[in-house]
Amino acid sequence: MRFLDKTVIVTGAASGIGAAATALFAGEGATVFASDIDVAGGEKLARETPGDVRFVERSEEHTSELQSRRNLVCRLLLEKKKTIYRRQNEV
Repeated sequence: MRFLDKTVIVTGAASGIGAAATALFAGEGATVFASDIDVAGGEKLARETPGDVRFVERSEEHTSELQSRRNLVCRLLLEKKKTIYRRQNEV
């Protein structure tokens, strides 16, 4: 488990190389935040991939690619913060 207790962000995760990378990282123990504009494919990936895979929809509503990526990272970091908080309170 080379990525145990590590967090990985994979964009374009619903299919192809992104799906393969998600499966590999999750299989090595990482918490994987998988993002894609393909909501159905991303949700299926999160459901069916063994390990800790969380799907985050990537929205095309933003005016620029840079803005879209920044917003995605902010959402992912917020989710990670919630996860850390929950783990601390479970102890």
